[in-house]
Amino acid sequence: MQKKTVAIIIDNKSRELLSATLIAMELAKRGIKVFMLPFYKMTAFVDLIHPDYILLPNLHKENDHIFERWADLGCSMGVLPSEGGALMGYMSGSQEMKHLSRSSKVQQRIAHYFAWGEYEFNTVKKILDSACVLVGQPRIDLLQHSFNHLLFNSSSQLQPPYPYVLITTNFPSINIRGSKGIKDQEAIDKLIKERVEIYLDHDENYWHDYNAERLNQYQKILEILKVLVKKHPNYQFVLRPHPFERIETYIEELQDVSTNLIISNKGGIELWLRNACCIIQLYSTSGVDATLVGVHAITPGWLPYQITTSFALESQEILNAINLHPQNIDELSDLVAEFYQQPQTENLTARQEEIWQQYLQPYYFRRDGKSFIRIADSIETHLQHLDLNLERMVQRKRAYRVETQKMPLSHIRYGLNLPFDLTIGNIQQHLRQGQSVADPKPYKQFTLSEVVANVDILNKHSAFLGHLFQVQPANNSDFLIPTIRQKKSIYTLEMI
Repeated sequence: MQKKTVAIIIDNKSRELLSATLIAMELAKRGIKVFMLPFYKMTAFVDLIHPDYILLPNLHKENDHIFERWADLGCSMGVLPSEGGALMGYMSGSQEMKHLSRSSKVQQRIAHYFAWGEYEFNTVKKILDSACVLVGQPRIDLLQHSFNHLLFNSSSQLQPPYPYVLITTNFPSINIRGSKGIKDQEAIDKLIKERVEIYLDHDENYWHDYNAERLNQYQKILEILKVLVKKHPNYQFVLRPHPFERIETYIEELQDVSTNLIISNKGGIELWLRNACCIIQLYSTSGVDATLVGVHAITPGWLPYQITTSFALESQEILNAINLHPQNIDELSDLVAEFYQQPQTENLTARQEEIWQQYLQPYYFRRDGKSFIRIADSIETHLQHLDLNLERMVQRKRAYRVETQKMPLSHIRYGLNLPFDLTIGNIQQHLRQGQSVADPKPYKQFTLSEVVANVDILNKHSAFLGHLFQVQPANNSDFLIPTIRQKKSIYTLEMI
């Protein structure tokens, strides 16, 4: 009997690849063949592999033209939001909910919307009703005790030993990855225009003012970092820029700083938090993650910060609760010294446990490290029901084949070799103009070795003991058009 297939779409590899691998392994353990592929190339790849189920990182209405086409082909879709948790503002008008597809055609083909917590579940259920499932988030699983020894043991390859002071930045609106940095006004203006189209409540003037504030914060954070590194020469500091920031900007700016500073954007935040004694950030979700894993979160209280459309009204109270707020650099330095000398622990402090109970619990379902299992349970059950309608499955795969054969071969080659954040119409326009475009998002690309490394880490978890997994590039037999030879960034994960 042919294996059922699931395609897991990954938008941000730094944030999602490890947790996506966790879900993929649990599905593979159940005899399901899993394809892992990047979001911005999903259109070409999904058409070519005709999966039985697609797990998406979002259901944004901006991509309705893609989702509706898959719906016409009878494809089942699930959504595990990459954005969620305590700063989404589900109780006071979440921006994420404003972007949620309202297409009836798409919604009818959504088998599951996997909600992180109770507040998100109650909000989405009003739109997607029975498709909404309360499961939690596998990224939060990775912060729980059952994964501690795996991530702690693996972190020695990437991070220095405990303790170090972790500083995370969040300036992707002015220090854009793939650009020339904070002085690249052309790239900044382009991003502002995109945001105006997305966040309809704010015009260009709003975003210019927002960026001016962010530039001021960027400069202040660099000043704080330089002072701390100089004041504590025997302490280890780690600067981790946002995954969508240009890391070279920090390397250039801090090239004369002491050797007790590491600058890296490799790996997910869950890996970097393991050996940190504290984290310094500006009202970031990394502060929430730190609180969930028992690491002290600090925000410089003397820096101004505007809660924008990304953070809804109730976020202010949560951010104030989870963060310590020193009022000057001396107070911040004293906190760093205090936490640096504390022994490492896996337990939440009494203050953090109180924050969990009072503020965070409605946003995160069950801190039991089993969200990935609940997601796999739902997908497996759905795929089992597909067996009852074998004729429809055959018809759907025929439809995929017909639709794919309608595309020019050059179109498919374009999709496999070049950026696929373009609509089909744009692709055809580029082809007519004879343009050859370099991949603008190499940082969203992930490699075979990265997936294999994640499997090696997670395979030591009790859920996978005694199971062997194979990761390899997709081969010709996986595709409707086997003559296509180049299949970058798409890998299969199966149990052997």
